[in-house]
Amino acid sequence: MPLSQAPPSGDLAALAGNDNQLRADEANLLAAVNQLRRESGLRPLQLSAPLERVARQHSYDMSASSRLSHAGSDGTSPVQRLHTAGINYALTGENIYKEQNPDSTLLAKRAVQGWLSSAPHRKNLLSPDFNQTGIGVAHSNGATYVTEDFVKE
Repeated sequence: MPLSQAPPSGDLAALAGNDNQLRADEANLLAAVNQLRRESGLRPLQLSAPLERVARQHSYDMSASSRLSHAGSDGTSPVQRLHTAGINYALTGENIYKEQNPDSTLLAKRAVQGWLSSAPHRKNLLSPDFNQTGIGVAHSNGATYVTEDFVKE
């Protein structure tokens, strides 16, 4: 099953295929976030593979349940998801985004603009405390779901 579709059981092992578009979307989002941080006089965030897996899984979960929420379909919070993944941190935050636009060319720009218009999401983007991030994208039924998790080690 391609990464662009949520696994029916939520099992990430079913997503072994390579979906270049999703990887490109995630890379574009990271570049846009880090450009904003540089323009704001902040250090860029380092990509963390464990955080990326957590973010990707949450985006898949949101797409499978067709809902935008910081809570997982099983009721887990972002903090619980990080704990389950064995990720240690001193501080954490999460941004989520959903859109119905089939053209992902400007997804990163639209997501960052959306986050900047929300005070809590803006705070996460521009926090000088965070030093690592993971970004996950999923597409389902014409919608795109994005999760960005932030941590300070």
